Amino acid sequence: MTFTQAIDRIGNWPAMVRYALLTGLALAFFLPGIMTVPPMDRDEARFAQASKQMVQTGDIIDIRVQDKPRHKKPAGIYWLQSMSVVIADAEDAIWAYRIPSLVGAVLSVLITAWIGSYLFSPAAGVIAGVLLASSVLLGVEARLAKTDAMLLASILGAIALMLRVGWRPERAPPAPHVAYAFWAILAGGVLLKGPIIFLPVLGLLTALCLIRRDVRWLKELQPLRGFGLFLLIALPWYAAIIIMTDGQFLADSIGKDMIAKVKSGQESHGAPFGFFTALMPVTFWPGSLLILLSFPWIWWNRKRPEILMLLGWFLVVWLVVELTPTKLFHYILPAYPALALLAAAALTDTVRRDGGWWRYLSFTLWALVTTLLAILPLTLGLVPSVLGLLADWGIATLKPEDIAILQATGGLDVGQAPALVGLAVLVAGFLYIFGRDRSARVFATLLVGAWAVSASIFGLTLPGLKTFWVSPAIADAIQPPPGCSRASVVTAGYSEPSLVFLTDRDILLSNGVGAAKHLASMRKCGLAIVESRFRNQFDQTLAETGISATAVGTPITGFNYAKGKTVKLQMFVAAQDQ
Repeated sequence: MTFTQAIDRIGNWPAMVRYALLTGLALAFFLPGIMTVPPMDRDEARFAQASKQMVQTGDIIDIRVQDKPRHKKPAGIYWLQSMSVVIADAEDAIWAYRIPSLVGAVLSVLITAWIGSYLFSPAAGVIAGVLLASSVLLGVEARLAKTDAMLLASILGAIALMLRVGWRPERAPPAPHVAYAFWAILAGGVLLKGPIIFLPVLGLLTALCLIRRDVRWLKELQPLRGFGLFLLIALPWYAAIIIMTDGQFLADSIGKDMIAKVKSGQESHGAPFGFFTALMPVTFWPGSLLILLSFPWIWWNRKRPEILMLLGWFLVVWLVVELTPTKLFHYILPAYPALALLAAAALTDTVRRDGGWWRYLSFTLWALVTTLLAILPLTLGLVPSVLGLLADWGIATLKPEDIAILQATGGLDVGQAPALVGLAVLVAGFLYIFGRDRSARVFATLLVGAWAVSASIFGLTLPGLKTFWVSPAIADAIQPPPGCSRASVVTAGYSEPSLVFLTDRDILLSNGVGAAKHLASMRKCGLAIVESRFRNQFDQTLAETGISATAVGTPITGFNYAKGKTVKLQMFVAAQDQ
């Protein structure tokens, strides 16, 4: 059976069966590692900690990490994470905070499939859903307790409803509640991440108006009543937080966060124009092959209304994020469903032409990316040892203790075997994809190979990199001093938010001076965790306070990936014989 015949047969299945199939596929790609990868620094850990404190305090208006306000994003995602945690009854488990992202990612796959079915055919919808579900970028966001996966679901929901209103050749007009749902979803998106949701929606809306050469259809979106509903949903929290913070929320979220990112590369995340374009073969892998192969077809069919709408959606998002100085990998995510839909339309078109030399160039690029991703589980395990070896050769400037820490880990583990299996399967698929017999088995094989690589990286390799997970090691090692029900903990030199999430929001993040003074003031139950670079400062301040400290436990060593530095920490308690 050819691939086209197989997809057409699936397209003829009942809609619920197709969506159930896509849900299962999405979960197969998204679930590995969601419970076993520790909280990631720094954004995910901050989101999770803020939601954790929201559960603990019951304050659903103000957002805080420890005692510091977190005014970069609205409260929507924190509400969803808090509800997830309460329902799961797992306040200390990071997976509970990731559930909204998982749900958002699955919804994104299903809504993309619906849009593909609405614009083209059920078969195109299935392919678009598969491409998005298997993409690297959505797979990452589905596993992180952040806003982006749920925001994508909101964007797609708004776009689907807008298409239902504004693009209905030979279809009956929708009921008014469709327009009201559109405005409600827009309000939800604004509560998730501010005005970002308007970017792809306006791109598609503009394309729709140009295609129809008419703006009168906008009345069917119920703009007056709909906007009133939008304000009714979104405005109360914004008004409350602005009043509560005396306007500081606007200054922080708009002035210090949004405008700062537009003006310059914020927090060392600047990159030149073309950054997202260059990364697309990796971040949209494995579907990036079909995206690349579809470019000639998109050009040949660029005047088709459906193609123009998708291009308007994609190009507006792509151009804005490429022109923004601050560039983070996930910024391009709202454009990826449009690419998946374009590739699906190309693949299911009954009239296709060979792309010639572009076809072979696309294949070569994708083969290179595939090989790199397949061996990534092996290279991640070897990174620490390689860095240590480079230091031995004089290529990297590391201290002897750093080299010892790095060389204490690394190597090939049997857990990485699925990656090798995935590589072998993918290479086998390469041999057939350009042949005459493009059977359904070939594409199924490629999909299974992609899953093997993904599951290996997220489910086995990342959780197994123990040297990279410093915060869990510290949290596991903390024990209350004798006679104390809990320790009053202070750190010197290690202040990652993941440690706050894994321990206690009252943990003090300080330096050597602060750690020594805290230990002096909390002699009985104090516990200081001191990074080696702050040891002299810690000892000198202790001497000035007239007390001494006793080292407890074994030193904790590892690699702080958030800072790109090795760390060595020792725990101390105040000597009790003073």
